[in-house]
Amino acid sequence: MSAVSPEISGKGIGSGLLKAIENSAKEKKAKKMFVFTNLDDERVINFYKKNNYKDTGWIKDYQYGKGNSAIFLLKYL
Repeated sequence: MSAVSPEISGKGIGSGLLKAIENSAKEKKAKKMFVFTNLDDERVINFYKKNNYKDTGWIKDYQYGKGNSAIFLLKYL
């Protein structure tokens, strides 16, 4: 199941929204942003990597119990 409708996926809307959030964070003097998602969610991981977030590691069994690890991604603003 995807949180993004297939009809609008890949049109740059999510990247545009992310850029707006990053710009707002920069205006507030933020130096970096990080996100995390499920380690096996390649679609989301690739979205953030496409937007210049770097893999900074993962934690085993981080979310929702055993077998659901999380990956952390970081971007310096």
